Amino acid sequence: ALDVEGDVYVVDYQNRRIQVFDPEGRFLRKWGNEGLGDVFSGRLCAIAVDGEGNVYVADSLDRRIYVFDPEGQFLAKWGSEGVGDGQFKGEVEIAVDGEGDVYVVDTNNHRIQVFGRVAVSGMIERQRTDL
Repeated sequence: ALDVEGDVYVVDYQNRRIQVFDPEGRFLRKWGNEGLGDVFSGRLCAIAVDGEGNVYVADSLDRRIYVFDPEGQFLAKWGSEGVGDGQFKGEVEIAVDGEGDVYVVDTNNHRIQVFGRVAVSGMIERQRTDL
């Protein structure tokens, strides 16, 4: 995922962390389980960055979305396994649009869930299955 400065955010699946590189590919920083109290269960599968630089990371093993500030400080998480609103089943993909809405492709539930800016507090705004 790219931020507004062109920095590249990468999910490092094997090491359960996020790495950030500048537009020329130089390493800038990383964060993950070290120092975060085992936040990630170990199946980081997708990442997106919003216009304010907040980083959204999907964990398909815990069925959660984690939110961090641009420097890697934990802000929030939501989600669990299931078929209800705010729940996920299987692999997920994630994207954020220009309005700050968070789109989560919920593969095994055959739907796309859309979370508004209130997503950081874990509330679902709407769900679309027609995309």
